[in-house]
This record gives sequence, C-alpha cells and structure tokens, in this order.
Amino acid sequence: MGVAAKSFWNERADYVRTLPAAISRHPERAGIEGLAEISFSSADGRRVAGWYAPSRNRAAIILVHGTGAERSSLLFETGFLSQAGFGVLAVDLPGQGASGGPHTLGSSGKTRPSAQRSIGSGRAARSDPERIGGFGFSMGA
Repeated sequence: MGVAAKSFWNERADYVRTLPAAISRHPERAGIEGLAEISFSSADGRRVAGWYAPSRNRAAIILVHGTGAERSSLLFETGFLSQAGFGVLAVDLPGQGASGGPHTLGSSGKTRPSAQRSIGSGRAARSDPERIGGFGFSMGA
C-alpha cells in the first residue's frame, strides 16, 4: 500500500499548480542587470508570465522549467546566460507560477504552443531570428 500511495502522490504533484516564488514578482532583487517581469498572450489567449533580460549579443535563449517548478527555478541559468551577453526569456508554463490556464503536461497539452509562442514574443523577436535557442529542463525540454 505504501508504494502505491507514494506513486499516487508523486503523480498528483505533476498536476498541481506551483505558485510563484516571491523573487518571480521582484526580478530587481535577482541581481541580474535589466531583468524584468513580462507577459504575453498564449495561442489560446491566456497570459504567459516570464522574465526577460535584454540581449547584448543579438542572441536569445528561451528557458523552460520542469514539473513542479516555475521561472525562479531557472534563476542561476538566467543569470549565467545574461552575464554571457544572451537575451534570456524564462517563462512560466501554463498553470504554473503566474501564467494562466490549467496545468498540462508535455506537447499534447499547452506546453509546446506556449514555448513556441514565446519565440515570437516582442522581446525575443528583437534578437537575430537565426540566433534564438531554447533550453528546457525535464518536461520543459
């Protein structure tokens, strides 16, 4: 019974909203130059929240968190890439952090369209379109 219960609770956690951490709403406290809270509409009109640090080399990286997380879990990567000159867009997936909508898993849900839409967001589009990359963790990959 213990194994089954543990399995259930672990699987259930994949569908529970991870609330935004305090740092997510106060990017100025992160110590990353130019980091700002941004949002844009997903393909279905829901709000997608994130952080953006401006590019100094005309290249941008979109960071996508894994299960049970939100953009603040990418703070180290956001700072590291920004310090190297990259524009960084770290997004909260649907139903996670400050993004709207229900939480879904994988490309069959709203994860892939939201990540794809982030490429076209106004700030990422200011980078050279040939120099936009992505980096995801766990289900965000």
